[in-house]
Amino acid sequence: MKDCIMKKLIPAFLLCSIFLCGCSYLSKLNPWGGTEEEKVYEAPEVNEFLWRAVLDKTKFMPLSVKDAKSGRIVTGWYQVAGQPAERFKLEIRVLSEKLRADCLKVSGTVEKTVNGKWSGEPMKRSMLNAIELSILERARVLYQQSVTRNLGK
Repeated sequence: MKDCIMKKLIPAFLLCSIFLCGCSYLSKLNPWGGTEEEKVYEAPEVNEFLWRAVLDKTKFMPLSVKDAKSGRIVTGWYQVAGQPAERFKLEIRVLSEKLRADCLKVSGTVEKTVNGKWSGEPMKRSMLNAIELSILERARVLYQQSVTRNLGK
């Protein structure tokens, strides 16, 4: 009797374990199942001319973050010579692989020391626009040099 029960339980146990192992695989094929897909982060590609122009224009400043995959550059604090009570920091993002003005975003913070403490405020839009324009002009020059080199070959 005990032998008979064991002969029935072992195949049932094996069948259940195979079924349970296959559930995770089959759930991916189930059209009524959840739509949980593995999320893979893919960093955007950035325009090489804009990226190089940003690096050229910020080379005199210390860099805290330089991530070519995300197109993000954050400078360290920089003090202009002769103005020890003021410093500034920039965050520049290249947003696309296209060479266009709307693919570049510049933000910045200016800090001034008051009673020995730094107090910050956003950089003026006119200054940020001037920085953006300078980067875009440098990117245009790099692009033109690239085209000229390729035509000369």
